[in-house]
Amino acid sequence: MEQLQYREKSETQNVVTIWENCIEGFRTRISEKDIERFFVPIKPMSYENGDLLLSCPTSFFKEYLEAHHKEDFRVVLSSVFENPVNVKFWIEKKIISGESKKEKSFLSFNNKDEIENKEEVLWDNKLCKKYTFSSFKEGESNKIAMLIAQQVSKKPGEESMNPFFIFGKPGVGKTHLMTAVGWGILENYPQKRVFYVETHDFINQYVSAARFHKVVDLMGFYQQVDVLLIDDFQVLEGKEKTQEAFFEIFNYLRRLGKQIIITCDRSPSELSGVHERIISRMKGALNIEMLKPDLELKRKILEEKLRQENVDLPEVVKDFIVNNVNGCVREFLGIIATLFAESAVENKEVTLEGAKRVLKRVSGFEEKEIDLSHIINVICKYYSLKEDDIKGESRRQDIARARQLVMFFSKKMTKNSLSVIGSFLGGKKHTTVMHACKVIEDLISLDKIFLDQVSSIECLIKTAV
Repeated sequence: MEQLQYREKSETQNVVTIWENCIEGFRTRISEKDIERFFVPIKPMSYENGDLLLSCPTSFFKEYLEAHHKEDFRVVLSSVFENPVNVKFWIEKKIISGESKKEKSFLSFNNKDEIENKEEVLWDNKLCKKYTFSSFKEGESNKIAMLIAQQVSKKPGEESMNPFFIFGKPGVGKTHLMTAVGWGILENYPQKRVFYVETHDFINQYVSAARFHKVVDLMGFYQQVDVLLIDDFQVLEGKEKTQEAFFEIFNYLRRLGKQIIITCDRSPSELSGVHERIISRMKGALNIEMLKPDLELKRKILEEKLRQENVDLPEVVKDFIVNNVNGCVREFLGIIATLFAESAVENKEVTLEGAKRVLKRVSGFEEKEIDLSHIINVICKYYSLKEDDIKGESRRQDIARARQLVMFFSKKMTKNSLSVIGSFLGGKKHTTVMHACKVIEDLISLDKIFLDQVSSIECLIKTAV
């Protein structure tokens, strides 16, 4: 390629003129788009003793120039200068949180393949410290998401898991799991730049950057990230200009193999007001849905919360909460916190009646009258039997015992006559119901293990209404 004819007259030559000569040289080797984006924003500061000091908006410029235009610098500088030149960048690094930090960095173009960082950049990852894998409770509703998240934390950027798109209803733990991945990556790769941002904040950042003509700085910041965590992606709906910025950042990081994790309250196909090209990228990501917690997971979450607060609840209250709070994890934890708060204010223990009052006020819980169908349903689930088995004529011991328990609890917890109870259970006589109740009462007085079973079933009948 043709060498430039610009030559330095002396080291006191105007530094602006020197840089203008360099820019003209770059134009013969580099696209005009890159010139305008990455070279024009650079401002010459001084040239002394073979050191050319340039000012640029972010350290991303330095990294980009080294990765893509190092050879261009060598060729152009050797044409403009007679002697070897060191290029020094003075970086005014603007952190998204509002803090700022100045950093001197050095790019050497005198046949040395090195960059010397004289000052370490402060990096605020915005991760919530309490959202880790150890504090995340796993159940059937989130098992697959958890397994994949752990794999991503071990191999960030793995093509088969990048991007990672987690979707589900609000409050099922998406933010917690995504944040846990961030901490996991930092534990395995401490040098990586992990950054968490809510989509609402990203939109505000873009609007502010556009207003003050700092979009290049904003893009530069995000393009230095190694792991980008974007929360509540659905907020981007209808934000066309911000979507364009996101799309460019997404593509840039994706091409470099940087890990991207996105959470959303719906699947990509359910999003509206989002560019089709973005939807296409999201559909091509690893999509995993997180569901509302099942009974087992709610029990784990409740026990963990009690452990953290160093308190306990009666089993009947635990069963009631687990069986009757049907919302998300966030609502579940909110109701538990409300119970604790009211208990502390009133200086009373949490009772079943107190729990019912809180649920009625907070989530519209309505207590239903216990009926025969409810009782037989609970006992069938407890013993893993079918309703037809209990209503039938089988004398198998487990079925017969379950049938007797249905009769016992139906007499104890409903206003139905013995004849009605017998009729409900396949036309049994009222004397059969009386005998069954007597058998259960005798077993309770003699067998503590059986008594515990009966107590557990009674709790389930009361709390699962």
